[in-house]
Amino acid sequence: MTEAWANLLANASRKFDSRHSSFTEILSQLSAHDAAVLSKLVSEDLYYDPNQSMPVNLRLEIKLKLANEIRSTSQSEQEAQDEFARLINLDLGWPGRVTAARVHYKKGEETLPLSGGMPDQFASFDNLVRLGLVSRFDVDISMKPYETGLEGVIVTMLGIGFIQTCRTTQ
Repeated sequence: MTEAWANLLANASRKFDSRHSSFTEILSQLSAHDAAVLSKLVSEDLYYDPNQSMPVNLRLEIKLKLANEIRSTSQSEQEAQDEFARLINLDLGWPGRVTAARVHYKKGEETLPLSGGMPDQFASFDNLVRLGLVSRFDVDISMKPYETGLEGVIVTMLGIGFIQTCRTTQ
């Protein structure tokens, strides 16, 4: 957190932008855990122009991509656990991640659910959403019983600009 403050102040003193004022307010409302969670969502290898806007249909594109990734009911609990792990770790093609999933598996004649997520990060995601740094999405194609459902977050352009400004001096 100290490094984030130092980078923010250094960037503001070199080339002030009005968003630096809002970034100080945002940074003051983040815990170290919140900042770490957000930082993990935005790759250090990629640069996103914070003056650009998010692609217009990004949320829809991500939902369609994930809907195409969803497989039907697993044939065993182990297969369901593997499917769950695969879904949680999918690349969205944009900073963000799947945060929770629900899959189903057969056990004899029964179909049982397997669900979970990242409970240690849910409070951080709530705070990041409140600050406008990430937004939530869900994919639930439960028109039929036993369908897979996913929830996740994508980083907003505000979040990308914020993390890039606090990460390095420009």
